[in-house]
Amino acid sequence: MCSAESGWSSCARRLFLPPASEFGRQVIVTADTSEENLCWLRAAYPGARIVGSDKREILAQLEQRFGAEVAVAAVDALACSHPELSARSVLTRHQAASLALLAIALAVSFSLWPVDTCRVIAIVASATFLAGASFRCALAWIGGGLASNPVPCANDDGTLPSYTILVPLYREANVLPRLAQALHELDYPSDKLDIKLIVESDDLETATIAERLAQDFDFHLVRVPKGSPRTKPRACNYAFALARGEFTVIYDAEDRPEPDQLRKAVARFRSASCEIACLQARLNFYNANENWLTRGIMAQTPQEILTDNH
Repeated sequence: MCSAESGWSSCARRLFLPPASEFGRQVIVTADTSEENLCWLRAAYPGARIVGSDKREILAQLEQRFGAEVAVAAVDALACSHPELSARSVLTRHQAASLALLAIALAVSFSLWPVDTCRVIAIVASATFLAGASFRCALAWIGGGLASNPVPCANDDGTLPSYTILVPLYREANVLPRLAQALHELDYPSDKLDIKLIVESDDLETATIAERLAQDFDFHLVRVPKGSPRTKPRACNYAFALARGEFTVIYDAEDRPEPDQLRKAVARFRSASCEIACLQARLNFYNANENWLTRGIMAQTPQEILTDNH
């Protein structure tokens, strides 16, 4: 039986509904009737009768059945499974005690040596800023070196992995059609793309446009249930439970990915160490050369995240 943590993902990846009983026999409804998927289903559910159905209907049924559970998991899963990695607890007892001692020490220092205390604070702040700037420069240098050694695109369509594209949207109906066209023009086998337009449940304008585009381009429209916090990570976590791809990339509504970006990412993953789980791609600006400010922003090379789901 599917669950919000593991079964949901299996159902979404294999495009089937949890087994139902009909006249004493299990029935599996699936939208993926490929031989590989049918073999997997027969092995997982021996003796079950397998029935074909529409992909959109399967995904809609899964969201209706497990949406509430997945919405909770999108917020609480990390805190439950790895609380030491979660930021839900803003301060631990030790951190609070350390901050209190630091505040007391600063108060005493200001009262006894106000000028010297200000000098020390200024030196520490300057050193911290310099260390951060140096770290960013080192990253830019390393990243520039990697970019100067391009990896050829993966050109064998038969060996390309499936790719999930997550597009979180909120009140961005005006730019969505251009992004949808860019996604449609990606140089990647369409049967290996799992493109999800993620819309908040109360954003009716964007949802209306996204629904039309989903039908035109065979995208999957994901409506995120109401809940808090109202953030992009929560929306992506919710939609990621439906991901069917071996790899995942997140695009913003204003992005225009290059047609061969996914092939380049696959080639880079294959040529990299098995320890590499995430790649960052350069992000170009349409007005990069307009003035010194935009050139400076471009120099920071903000990036898209491309990950290997394995």
